[in-house]
Amino acid sequence: MEPLNFKPRDFVHLHLHSDYSLLQSTIQLKPLARRLTELEMKACALTDYGNMYGAVSFFNAMRSEGIKPIVGYEAFLTFGSRFDRSTALGAGERAYYNLILLAADLEGYQNLVHLSSKAFTEGFFHKPRIDMEILAERSSGLIGLSAGIDGPVGHFLLNGNEQKALSNAKLLEDIFGAGNFFLEIQDHSDERRQKVTADTVTLSKQSGIPLVATNDVHYLNQDDARAQQTLIAIGEGRTVSDGSRDTSSAIRYLRSAEEMWDIFGAELSESLTNTVKIAEMCDLDIPQGDEVRQLPNYPIPVDSGYSTIDDYFEKVLRDGFEDRKRTEWLPMIELGSLKHSLEEYEERLNIEIATIKKMGFPGYFLIVWDFIAYAKDQGIPVGPGRGSAAGSLAMLNGSRRFGENWNSHVRHPGHPLSPSAQSAVHRA
Repeated sequence: MEPLNFKPRDFVHLHLHSDYSLLQSTIQLKPLARRLTELEMKACALTDYGNMYGAVSFFNAMRSEGIKPIVGYEAFLTFGSRFDRSTALGAGERAYYNLILLAADLEGYQNLVHLSSKAFTEGFFHKPRIDMEILAERSSGLIGLSAGIDGPVGHFLLNGNEQKALSNAKLLEDIFGAGNFFLEIQDHSDERRQKVTADTVTLSKQSGIPLVATNDVHYLNQDDARAQQTLIAIGEGRTVSDGSRDTSSAIRYLRSAEEMWDIFGAELSESLTNTVKIAEMCDLDIPQGDEVRQLPNYPIPVDSGYSTIDDYFEKVLRDGFEDRKRTEWLPMIELGSLKHSLEEYEERLNIEIATIKKMGFPGYFLIVWDFIAYAKDQGIPVGPGRGSAAGSLAMLNGSRRFGENWNSHVRHPGHPLSPSAQSAVHRA
């Protein structure tokens, strides 16, 4: 992107949740981009709870409005092992602590993807958790924020344990590196939490770790607070009380730069200018498009005799085709019930194989084949799929386990993969 040319009293939201934080936020990405434009904000971060599902959509929505996207997420950090499922905790401890992670560059983005994935596959226990070990391994290219009162610093300040808060802050600074970790301060409406802000300022002076101001945004406009309260109630299985209709005191909306400067500018202006500093530190361009498609590699079985994914993909389809021909189609020919000739089906399969190879999606189809086959082996119900790719001969013949009654779903063999089939993998 072009240089942003920040002005002296600009501000960047670095702690913001979208509706990809399920039942926590009402913010949709395109309206967010429009509102940021109205507020003349030049950059913004996305930090959804525990996931990066909205990262690419957010990146593109911001870019389309000329706004610098800062990709991140709000991680759940355990000081134990992410593999531990014990509920035993020491006095004053939490099972996990919130931590804001932002990608400064492509390496940082890739590390975020790794961390958020491992949090689910290795660390999930009530929440998708990471631990200090994997954070230290994957901290390169990342900027960390302490995440307010639910973080590893704010929690202990809230409970009067300043020494533990300082120890955790220094530990995280060591992991991210000096200048890459910031102590987060937020505006709070109650005295106890306001004291945490004051204690965080004191801690910053003691440790030399810089401050950064955020607003932990969960809804776009102040009067959207009621809708966000309703989402929370749905998630918690309760009703919304009548007393919560007043939104005049709601503060977790997308505040303007002027509002943030009115709150922190008089005494803590550095916490505001640091938001701009962090935005300038971040220089991420997510590779997109057919030439740099980000798909996982499907591991070719070592005993298959094939060395390329294209060849193994074709082998799987040809084997499935011959199996189905022998067990289903030849008997149907004898009964006169097969709608099309075997030659038509084979010609259609050849077209599909060539198309899928040209698109670079053999690995994708093999991955789908693998988990659908597993589901059927485990007795997990599998439907016929969605879209014309799901009704292709390639999907039908990849394995008998894709479905025994799919003949009614297969497109006419004279019709090659439609444009929607060619883009179906992008929608999946």
